[in-house]
Amino acid sequence: MALHTTRSKVDLRPIGLAASGKTIDSSILEVDAHGKTLWSWSSAQHFATSESILTQVTKSTAGSIADLAHVNSFEEDGQGGIIASFRNTSAVYRIIKATGEIDWKLGGSTTPKSLTVLGDPGISAAFHLLGQHDARLQDDGTLTLFDNGSTVVQGGQRYSRQARALRIRIDPIARTATFVEAVTDPTIGSSPACGSAWRTADGHWLVAWGAKPSIRAYDKSGKAYFSLSYLDPQRFTYRAAPIESPSLTEAAVVSGMDYVR
Repeated sequence: MALHTTRSKVDLRPIGLAASGKTIDSSILEVDAHGKTLWSWSSAQHFATSESILTQVTKSTAGSIADLAHVNSFEEDGQGGIIASFRNTSAVYRIIKATGEIDWKLGGSTTPKSLTVLGDPGISAAFHLLGQHDARLQDDGTLTLFDNGSTVVQGGQRYSRQARALRIRIDPIARTATFVEAVTDPTIGSSPACGSAWRTADGHWLVAWGAKPSIRAYDKSGKAYFSLSYLDPQRFTYRAAPIESPSLTEAAVVSGMDYVR
């Protein structure tokens, strides 16, 4: 599970804010059936403030608070690590569960843990990922995610790009992240928040385009063959997942949706 915790009197000058400010940090916890914490990890202990490149600042009568990390997906990789995506650092990390240390970092600002990105035609001069969501490992070892292309301003320059579903192959020995494939849609621009990218066993994709009113399925060539759109353009889906089980029928899905407990 994930929790958001706060800190006070944090030096936020590395990201252009106050010398003493309040922050929101992200924690990942493993708990047992009784709610007892078995393992925990906090971004406050492992991320430098300068790694926050899409900081969300909320202002209220009590003052401003800066969301530095904003975890939005995490899963165990079956090899003693956790793959976790943090929107506000625009990066995906592998965390070594036994020690809590970061094994590698994909995207975001450059640190000693950063992977070298190879072959990505969508990479900008400064940022590989922009506000990504839904990072997950596939059976073949590749990593898929939804790259929002969110707008970021640094050094007086404005960066953004078209949102995309992205698949990458990580080589932890060579410390590289090699582009495998991406799906884009000419009707979708940058997506500022949310979204998911699910690659099915047959190589098709189901993409929820984040803060856009569309969920679409694409074949291996990137051609859309299914589209669900909200009539209200302000509506959107945080995450969508395909139902791949052949034993689950349309009638059963409809019945389940109508079920009243």
